[in-house]
Amino acid sequence: MKLVSFYCDVDEKKYYQNKSVMLTQMCNTLGMEHLIVEENFGTNWIDNVRAKPKFLLKMLNLLKDDFIWLDVDCSITKKIDFNLDCDWMVDFRPDGEPHDFVHVIKNTESNKDFLLRWIQEIEIKQRGSHTAFMNIYKSLNFREIPKGYVSLGLADVESKHKYFNNGK
Repeated sequence: MKLVSFYCDVDEKKYYQNKSVMLTQMCNTLGMEHLIVEENFGTNWIDNVRAKPKFLLKMLNLLKDDFIWLDVDCSITKKIDFNLDCDWMVDFRPDGEPHDFVHVIKNTESNKDFLLRWIQEIEIKQRGSHTAFMNIYKSLNFREIPKGYVSLGLADVESKHKYFNNGK
């Protein structure tokens, strides 16, 4: 299964570019196919966060296959060797709600429809991808990704701090 991700540095630093190099190295070490690209969806952190479902839809249409999405600043620790026996897989937070840093997605029309709803939810509410995902994910045929494959990273970039401090 191919791992996909995108990155964009909007803070005039190379934080995400450096993380993309690290994620690429992890994939190479594990012998995992990957497509990690630089793609700019806006001038700040939240613009690029909001673009996640647009990129996922683009990947479903481009690859015409199932794939795993991982935020570029996260880690893959084990080659994906499990079967995608449902439409969508996520990792769960301790409170039982899904994280938004990893998505294992089957290439189906219903998932493309879900991604269109996710995009619409972001546009209507003007929030981040996670908040929008949380509002609609229960309509998916999903389950939890097996433990030990990925780990969460937490970006510490200026435009992210501005978004959370100013709410914009």
